Amino acid sequence: MAKKKARKQKSKAISVPLPEKVKAQPAATSRAAAAGKATPESVAAAQSSFADEYRYVFHDLKRIGILAAAMFALLIVLALVIG
Repeated sequence: MAKKKARKQKSKAISVPLPEKVKAQPAATSRAAAAGKATPESVAAAQSSFADEYRYVFHDLKRIGILAAAMFALLIVLALVIG
């Protein structure tokens, strides 16, 4: 059977000129520049809010880990008993 060749798809991207206000934004107001100037207080606040918001995820991961370890131990015991 002959090998199929991948065809390149032509993108039909339309270039739209941006208004002058968008083109002339200063670099200080950009999101990348703001992310580069993180203060220790903002980092600590972000970490504490992250822990508060995802507390239930850590609880679920702990439960999943315990169940996985118990099932793995059960498999080993069954392998020793049966084999």
